Amino acid sequence: MNLKINELENAQKYQLLYALDHSEITSFAQAEFKKRNIFTIFYFLVNGAFLGSLGFFVALDLLSEKVNWIDMFGGLCLGILVCFSVVILLHELLHVLAYKIVGAEETAIKADWKKFVFVAVADKFVAGSKAFYFIALLPFTVFTIAFLLGLSLTSGFVFYMILGAAFMHTACCGGDFALVSYFWENRNKQIITYDDVPQKKSYFYEVL
Repeated sequence: MNLKINELENAQKYQLLYALDHSEITSFAQAEFKKRNIFTIFYFLVNGAFLGSLGFFVALDLLSEKVNWIDMFGGLCLGILVCFSVVILLHELLHVLAYKIVGAEETAIKADWKKFVFVAVADKFVAGSKAFYFIALLPFTVFTIAFLLGLSLTSGFVFYMILGAAFMHTACCGGDFALVSYFWENRNKQIITYDDVPQKKSYFYEVL
């Protein structure tokens, strides 16, 4: 969108619906996940699928003695470590790439180390619902496809490393799904949003 944030001050055209402080993303996500819609249900189903797959393959491989305990749990632990280091960084970079694709110029990755929360932001860039769905869901989509492809081609230690990373990455996508849930819950309205990086806030407006 080509809107400037000063245009949103026109109360006859735009109404502020919500101001989200970036330090409150966790509580915001918890509130959104109490709602039941296609995005929150899908999020829980995918998490459940990876968790169920983890239990299934652990039991199957241990009973068949195809994989020993060291390779299995070593792979899972390494996968979780890789997720919390490399994958999360790449996840946020994909958010930044998505912002760039839809036209944002000033982008950054902000971190709340106390809560271990990372947020990709585009300062003062106004995005509509279609653009925001793309921005929010691109990393989940790319990594889920990559993980599923990797799982289909590997076994043993590497398989469990990928499965551990896949499960943890999906769990870490909660903030993204909470935000698209907010858009979905307000789909009867034309919602636009922008980040104010200095204030560490995101604003959501309705186009009247």
